[in-house]
Amino acid sequence: MRRVAVITGGARGIGLALGKACAADGMAVVLSDLAEDELAVAVGQLGDAGADVLGVAADVRDVSAMVGLRDATLARFGRADLVSLNAGVAIRRDIADMTESDWDWILGINLRGVIRGVTAFLPALEEQGAGHIQATASFHGHVGDPEFAGYCVTKWGVVALMETLHRELRLKGSPVSASVLCPGSTVTDLMVNALDRYGDDGGEADGADLDRSQRVHDDLQRGRSPDEVAAIALAGIRDGRFCIFTHPEQVAGPLRQRFEALARDGSLPPLPWSA
Repeated sequence: MRRVAVITGGARGIGLALGKACAADGMAVVLSDLAEDELAVAVGQLGDAGADVLGVAADVRDVSAMVGLRDATLARFGRADLVSLNAGVAIRRDIADMTESDWDWILGINLRGVIRGVTAFLPALEEQGAGHIQATASFHGHVGDPEFAGYCVTKWGVVALMETLHRELRLKGSPVSASVLCPGSTVTDLMVNALDRYGDDGGEADGADLDRSQRVHDDLQRGRSPDEVAAIALAGIRDGRFCIFTHPEQVAGPLRQRFEALARDGSLPPLPWSA
């Protein structure tokens, strides 16, 4: 029986790399994204490489679109074995500068998009008697970083959602498992693409937004490749890990210091890069 992977945010970056890695592992792949042109290119790349691939244009902010993604997957392949809820955006702004529409935008994609994916696919996976749901959060799902309030809040929410899901599934002996991918710096166009989508959705980026995003983009280009991150993600799922860090050598110190300080006296140590 052929396994099937479903990946949101699958047109580029980590999502596309996950699609390629799953195809190389012999899985049929369903790529989903809001960017239809990029999605068509990504589907073509996998198809040309011999993958059995389906592209489904869907907006994770739309409940009916996520249900449609599930239905399209089952209609084509009859099952889903790995559901990777990877779609996400970022904006670099102080909390004081975040507007109500900014919060609605990033919460709708990063957090509620994952919630909708879980809601749409979990019953189908339990009914078939097997499956795994993986959501992409971030190392920023474990620390609050200045100027990244929207990103941190939503990624913390994803970590909390998936941890709770993981515990619930274990308690009831479900055949479905769950994990959360927490990448560090990865060579993607996250910041550039996010500003493009932000503008398409009616947001207004000023010069400070562009400058801040460019600096983060430049930093990301010194990180791990999406292919490396995808390989780490699949290895972590195979090994049964819940929280999959792509840069364990970088996050161990800050995480240990954070939790030791919280347990000791409730204090919050500075982050190494913003002290």
